[in-house]
Order: sequence, then structure tokens, then C-alpha cells
Amino acid sequence: IIILLRIISFEIIINQKINSIEDKMHIVDFGCGAGKSIIGMLDILSGVKKITGIDISVEMINLAKEKISLLSPNYPEIDFQFRILESSQEGVNTIPLKNNEVDVVCTSIVLQELQTKKELLNTIQEISRVLKSNGKFIAVCVSDKIRCEDFTSFTYKGFRENLNPDTNIRKCNLDES
Repeated sequence: IIILLRIISFEIIINQKINSIEDKMHIVDFGCGAGKSIIGMLDILSGVKKITGIDISVEMINLAKEKISLLSPNYPEIDFQFRILESSQEGVNTIPLKNNEVDVVCTSIVLQELQTKKELLNTIQEISRVLKSNGKFIAVCVSDKIRCEDFTSFTYKGFRENLNPDTNIRKCNLDES
């Protein structure tokens, strides 16, 4: 099941969507960045045994690990893991998890960053692969148009976590499929 949301408050998403899911032992934050969404989940979620943060950036994963390591002693019941999204030379991304392993995959303001329709479809197929048959995929997007559009052209210079802000400018190619 895919739940596509256009919501501002991540807390509302956690309370209304994720906490209403009975079996949520293993949650994946796809595109976890520096771990802000994971941190936002900690005091709200109940019944979670494992949270895996996945990102394409080694620097962001390292920042997330650092932040979570300071908080994890307060949550001894949760196994925190972080993994790098694997990419092939053909540009196909692979989530480094087993088939049917995850109860919930959530992603916040990530899908619109995918550059092509092919990347978007590949990502959704990978998420489907790692989800259990009754698993849930919750995607928070800034727009219903989650594919590369003019509105997604921006820079991340305002975020301190960005270790290389001069090269992190959104580039869209609307003709590419």
C-alpha cells in the first residue's frame, strides 16, 4: 500500500499514519539525511524494535549516526542501523536490505529529488521489494507532482548539514524520462 501525503507536520504523519499501523517493528527512513526525521519519530512512535536510515550520501549517514548515538541510550529497545544506498554504473539504486524485511518505509521530501521517471520507478520497485506483503510505504512530498518539475529547482545552502553546498544545486532535465 502506498500512502502519498502532502503535509507540513511530520508529527501528524507519525501520529495518524505510522502509529495506526499495527505491525511496525522495523521502520526504514529512506533518504534519512542527517537523521532529523528519525529524531522526530523517537518520542512519538510506539512498538518499534528497529529503525534503519538509508541515504545516498556517506556524509549525511555519518551525521545521522553521530546524532542518533547521542540519543540511542534513551531508547535501548530500538536497534538503530544506517546504510548507504547502493548504486550501479547504470544508475540503478539498490536498497541494501533483504526482500520482505520491512514493515514500514517512510520518506520525507525525497521522491521529488529523483531526476527521471526511470529513477522514480526503480525506487518504488526497490521499496516494494524490501516491504513485507502487508507493509506500508508512506511518502511525504512537497507536491502531488513528485517527478522533476520546475518547482523543485532550488539550493540547499541554508542547511548546516550540507557539507558541500556549492555543488548541491537541484538540476532538472524535464525532457529525460
